[in-house]
Amino acid sequence: MRVLTSLALSLLATLGLGRTAAAKSWCAYPLFVHEWGVHVFDASGRSQDGRAELLPSWFLGPESVRPRGAGGAVRDLPRDSGERDLPVVHFYSPHAPRMAELKVPVSIPVALEVGFAEGAATRWFPAVDALKPADGGAPQLVWERLDLVVNATTTPKKTDLPWILEARALPSLWVQGRSAAERFVFYEGKTREAVPLALARAPDWTATTRRYALTNRGRFAIHDIHVVHREPQASFLVRVARLDPGQSTTFSLDDQRVADVRREGLKSLRAALIDPKVLAAPTQYDWSQDRCVMQRDPAVPFAKADGHTLYAAEADLVLGVWGERFFGGPAGTNIIYREDTAALDALMPLAVYTDMLNFVVLHRAGLAVWSGVALP
Repeated sequence: MRVLTSLALSLLATLGLGRTAAAKSWCAYPLFVHEWGVHVFDASGRSQDGRAELLPSWFLGPESVRPRGAGGAVRDLPRDSGERDLPVVHFYSPHAPRMAELKVPVSIPVALEVGFAEGAATRWFPAVDALKPADGGAPQLVWERLDLVVNATTTPKKTDLPWILEARALPSLWVQGRSAAERFVFYEGKTREAVPLALARAPDWTATTRRYALTNRGRFAIHDIHVVHREPQASFLVRVARLDPGQSTTFSLDDQRVADVRREGLKSLRAALIDPKVLAAPTQYDWSQDRCVMQRDPAVPFAKADGHTLYAAEADLVLGVWGERFFGGPAGTNIIYREDTAALDALMPLAVYTDMLNFVVLHRAGLAVWSGVALP
């Protein structure tokens, strides 16, 4: 896929830079791309229905596209084990204030490809240009051209869903599609992935000293694990920073009683999602102190995550949508964790293309919730 660079050249002219200067003395701006989403499992490891209330009717699905060469892969997807719900991508540029000052409309062109290595997409927005098989054969969503702008040129769709209204209030760039604008790109899908964790009684477990062993059976590290257990008269919160593949840890549940598991859980998970030194998108970029990228090829995508942290407002949005599902509700046990960025790159590959005036800094915050876990 190649992103057209005509807007890039016109922007150089607007900024007063000739082509010779462009080749020798300018640096590309960073385009900060932040993705967040939640992988949902129930006690059996199968998907849970009931997120439809979070989706507007104008989000699109397989019925809106007739992919060439993909057969019935989306509609005939085998029985799934989980759902990757509400993956949302926001875009930020420190060049945005300058873009807003210019008298001529300026946009940053991007293209996206996203796939589900062990499943397929079920809903997305805005409209895709293609739904085609990736190298592994699974269908992937393709947006050949989207324009990132400071001010949308079309009116966003009407909605009363709080999370979408809150997402629109973020200071990210607008994503201008062919016929609609939104503050983000959205996609979600079903997957056959299995829960990578196993919970068992520790050898010294007793009815009065409930000790458990938690093991990572997966291929990737697991981060920021929160074991939430609620009883009618007590609640417990166990936190594990990291489990590498094959690694186990033991804990005593009764030693982890907390007065307010929802408050403590939200506080802990929020701290894991943000960098206290970078709470908001930068509005300036100093090439003398930061990274200078020059002469890159727009046909080469950015496909590897640089980190997982979100801006504070994004983290608050995620936890506002999912906090009650994670840490609230009736008596029972949930396990919440953050997926490794390498796992996301492999299992939900995302490729971002842009022009030569920009380079992508990709952060992916993939959370997972295993709900209704039966304590052994």
